[in-house]
Amino acid sequence: MPDALSKTVPIWCAVLNRCFSRGSGSDEIWFPSECVSAQEKSHIEALIPSFVNTLKVADVLPLC
Repeated sequence: MPDALSKTVPIWCAVLNRCFSRGSGSDEIWFPSECVSAQEKSHIEALIPSFVNTLKVADVLPLC
């Protein structure tokens, strides 16, 4: 499976969900288990809050 489908798309979905839900959404990120190890998943999950903050600071989405 291409990297964009196995990692990038789920990361963007998680960031946008957290941005628009304003804390009321799920923190679960789903990755295909055959493409992303548990260790890599936990590393990516740790980065999501900084991605959300970066998106908010960039002020490109007025609803964030």
